[in-house]
Amino acid sequence: MSLCRNLQSGLHSVHLSINHMDPKTQIHSVVVYAGTIFDAQLVQSLLEGSSINAYLKDEYSGTLVPWWVSPGGSAPVKVLVADKDEAEARSIVAEWEKTNQTGQ
Repeated sequence: MSLCRNLQSGLHSVHLSINHMDPKTQIHSVVVYAGTIFDAQLVQSLLEGSSINAYLKDEYSGTLVPWWVSPGGSAPVKVLVADKDEAEARSIVAEWEKTNQTGQ
C-alpha cells in the first residue's frame, strides 16, 4: 500500500511539473519525412548520425495496417525531430532524397 501511494505521489508530481512548464522551453516535434518503414529508419539513422534526435511515428501500425494511419496507406511512417532542428534535418533529408532518386 505504501508503494502504491509513493507511485501515485510520484506520478502526481510529474503531472504537476508538466502542467507548469514554461511555454518557451517546451519542445515541439515536426515531421521531416514520411515513407516506408525501411526508408524512415534510414532517415532516422542519418539524422542521428548528425546529432539530431529523431523519432518514428506510426512505426508499427504504419507497417502492419498502413491504411489506418495514412490515406491509401501511402508514406505511413513519419520521422519527427524537435522544431529547433527542423531546418538542418530538412536539409539532410533533401540531400538524401536527391541522392536516393538518382541512385548515386
